[in-house]
Amino acid sequence: MATKTATHPNDQLTETTVVPPSMSTSSKLKIFDRNILQDFLIPTISNKEVMLHCDIGKYSLIYDKYPKARIHLLIVINEHFIDAKTVKELNTDHVIQLSEIHRFVQKLCQEIETIDVPVPSSLSSDFLLSSPNQTILNSALRILLHNKLGTARLKLGFHAIPSLYPLHIHIISDDMESETMRNKKHWNSFTTYFFVELDFVMNLLRDHAQAHDASRQTFLDLLPLNNRHLYDHEKLEALLKDELRCNKCNVEFRTIPQLKGHLQRQCNSTASTTV
Repeated sequence: MATKTATHPNDQLTETTVVPPSMSTSSKLKIFDRNILQDFLIPTISNKEVMLHCDIGKYSLIYDKYPKARIHLLIVINEHFIDAKTVKELNTDHVIQLSEIHRFVQKLCQEIETIDVPVPSSLSSDFLLSSPNQTILNSALRILLHNKLGTARLKLGFHAIPSLYPLHIHIISDDMESETMRNKKHWNSFTTYFFVELDFVMNLLRDHAQAHDASRQTFLDLLPLNNRHLYDHEKLEALLKDELRCNKCNVEFRTIPQLKGHLQRQCNSTASTTV
């Protein structure tokens, strides 16, 4: 897989595009491999620009190719570590593995949200490498992501119906400012219950596992009966076509440009480019 990046060292953080060598610019939009994330579970020369961390055999941390907010990262989970393709298939047998990932993600978010290191004089490519011995991210990248986050909040979760495999967790800032946020499906997949928060999944599975050691139950099994129907495939698909509502003040808008303008003028106090 060949990697096409911007020439400026800072630009590779926001403009990385992964293109298989057999796909031309005109043809790449016509080929959609739902298992493409499988290619980012092992570090290679071709994916090093988008991979921030890799625990081989377990999970990787990468940039989302089409970010839907200033910060949009993915935790891609190896199917041999957690043998579930969707959040609805996660079960109480996965609690230990999920807890490990949860701790990793919490540490990552803390590094982005809290800056206690001096600003480097330059952002050379050397600074962009992870420092696994002490932190997940190096100091320069922490500062860059922290500044992009601004006053926004990081959200962690799964799509109820994923568009790509294997199982992955979105780490996304709630500013929802991005050029690739283009339609209702994009917006509603992150601002409605279509986006299933990691903490909710963890608490549900962990509480049951602690109370009923021998009883294996899926996330869907453990939902209250009056809520379980909300995760029917048809209802979830309909949810993506629902009206556009601001995720901060719940005001309804007819178009994405109107909603974006509202966010920039009123609900997002800072503006930045996406990661």
